[in-house]
Amino acid sequence: KGAKQAHLVCGAYHFYIPWRDPVKQANNFVANVKLQSGDFPPVLDVELNSLRPDKEIVRDIHTWLKLVENHYGKKPIIYTNEHFYFKFVKGHFDDYPLWIADYSSEHLQEYPHNTLYFWQHSKDGWVEGIKGRVDFNACLKSESEFEELLIR
Repeated sequence: KGAKQAHLVCGAYHFYIPWRDPVKQANNFVANVKLQSGDFPPVLDVELNSLRPDKEIVRDIHTWLKLVENHYGKKPIIYTNEHFYFKFVKGHFDDYPLWIADYSSEHLQEYPHNTLYFWQHSKDGWVEGIKGRVDFNACLKSESEFEELLIR
């Protein structure tokens, strides 16, 4: 509630469901998420597979990304895991900012350094004041590159 007053960068992500209509998912996101200058661009969390053909999954992710990008005027960040990245993202969405959940540093060299902004390196972090484990992430870009990523 007080994130802006605490000078934290705010944002929103959409957990993508591959067996649901990407247009309805994108429309729901833009209808409910009001982003301001200084916020993160939208984040698309894609990590679920389905029984649909790979080509359809890629096509529908592209649909969601383009609709949301057109609305906010900024490329969304793609958040995904190692498996989903190599199967669906690599080679299809290489010009989008990337946030990778990969709990082994040995694979970091396999991701594109020009678009890899964030690395979720642990799901077992502990932060005072929060019950339970939390994800730990690192920004892999400079402060100026991070600032360029934000909505203006």
